[in-house]
Amino acid sequence: MIRMAAGKFKGQCLRVLDEVAERKTPVTITKRGRPVATLVPYTQTTGSAKSLAGTSSRSAAAPIAPGRPGMPLQFSSDLIVS
Repeated sequence: MIRMAAGKFKGQCLRVLDEVAERKTPVTITKRGRPVATLVPYTQTTGSAKSLAGTSSRSAAAPIAPGRPGMPLQFSSDLIVS
């Protein structure tokens, strides 16, 4: 798996998206050396299966919006999180 600093990812986002789609290889984005997200290639089988669309608003796994305690973030149905 490829690791990339968030700052570098920010500057090369579109190229990285194309490479992930073409090579079918995940990329882990890091901040200060710690993983914060993984970009994975989209497939019909993963589709929304890994999305947070079905996450309960009271679930412990639901991300919390900054500045709004207790309010979960809203994700589009095609966002894939790994």
